[in-house]
Amino acid sequence: MMIAQSGYGTEVLNSIDKPFAIDADTASGLIYGGTGMMFQNSMVLAQTWNRDLAIEFGKMIGNEAVLGGANGWYAPAMNIHRTPFSGRNGEYYSEDAFLSGNVGSATIYGAADKGVYAFIKHFVLNDQENHRGDREGQYGLETGQMNRRFVKYI
Repeated sequence: MMIAQSGYGTEVLNSIDKPFAIDADTASGLIYGGTGMMFQNSMVLAQTWNRDLAIEFGKMIGNEAVLGGANGWYAPAMNIHRTPFSGRNGEYYSEDAFLSGNVGSATIYGAADKGVYAFIKHFVLNDQENHRGDREGQYGLETGQMNRRFVKYI
């Protein structure tokens, strides 16, 4: 039940004493479960090459979560910039994998300091927003997730 009904949070599971949890989304803030404050996009943070600043950004996300009641954060987005036409480049740190990993891990560390757990997302091959194969009738190049037809052959 927890897996089937756990988008953006999970219900109470009495059998293991797990409390209700809210998991918020957006790489530049929390669209719910926070105060509504939004920060710079991930590219601006990466351009500083400043790990300490990334930790402080993570702490600010953590503060937002504490104020708004969120427990988890669907971020950071860890894909890299492979093309300027990607629909989510504003969520990704850089075209450099080392820089992205360094700044992303520091951000997660900062959020964890406030008790917020992170779900890294879009960590590979999410380069298009349409025809990703995740909706009926929108078949095409699928870069964001494994296709069910493909998974059965693994």
